[in-house]
Amino acid sequence: MKPSLYFKDCFRYSLKKFASKESLLQWFKKQAGETSETFEYPLKLSDNQNVLIILPDTAEEVALYFPFLQKISKIKKHGVLLLANSLFENLIQTNQVKQEVLYYTTLGCRFGEDEFQKLKEVIQARQIKASFYLQRQTLFQMLYLCKSCGIPYRFGFDCENFYPLLNLSLIPGEDFQKQIEALEAIFEGAVQ
Repeated sequence: MKPSLYFKDCFRYSLKKFASKESLLQWFKKQAGETSETFEYPLKLSDNQNVLIILPDTAEEVALYFPFLQKISKIKKHGVLLLANSLFENLIQTNQVKQEVLYYTTLGCRFGEDEFQKLKEVIQARQIKASFYLQRQTLFQMLYLCKSCGIPYRFGFDCENFYPLLNLSLIPGEDFQKQIEALEAIFEGAVQ
């Protein structure tokens, strides 16, 4: 049987393999908390606030974001932590990405796995102010991770369908240039 995208393979979560996506989304929303704290927009980052960027889940899409990552590496007022699949470690190192990168494995980044719990601990310790979920395939456990770690600004695509796990929308669609311009504008406005 194919392993679950969302949960550790164990008896405790075995029945979740048969649940619908909508049912799984509702379960993750309940686990993370059904409400979202109020916040001020536009986002403003002070000198000591951190940002989490969850990179896409394909090498082609990760590569499309390299110019954006290079541009924001010049903004030194905040720390940027990238969360990326370990499959892209060589690609990221080859392109000399300057941000700190936290890698995960596909199977280890499922709810209930030790690796998932360690990611949560690292992210909580950073007291991250904003997260940017750039993956096209929505992994509910990643959205849960951002909300449960107390990140107040949770950007992503198609936010309306994933509220309160996400609470701010990025430009949807396939036009990466517009998406990157929107991300750059958010970052430039946040550090002024």
